[in-house]
Amino acid sequence: MCIEIPANEYYEYFGPDYELDVKSSNTDDLNSPAYLDRVKRIVLENLRHAGGPPSVQMSGMLKILPFFFFLPWALT
Repeated sequence: MCIEIPANEYYEYFGPDYELDVKSSNTDDLNSPAYLDRVKRIVLENLRHAGGPPSVQMSGMLKILPFFFFLPWALT
């Protein structure tokens, strides 16, 4: 992922370097493996219940498309 961010309404919050970069620090990681497993399980369960993206049937377009190309105004 690119660290440069595009201009947007929150651009000023990323100053002074205006890059999407997490600076390393000497802070201890307080996330236990059990906690991370629990969060992972909850996220996967939520994704499982979210369902897939909606689908659109495109068969109707095939009937309309040839007719469109034979219209006189479509050729100009």
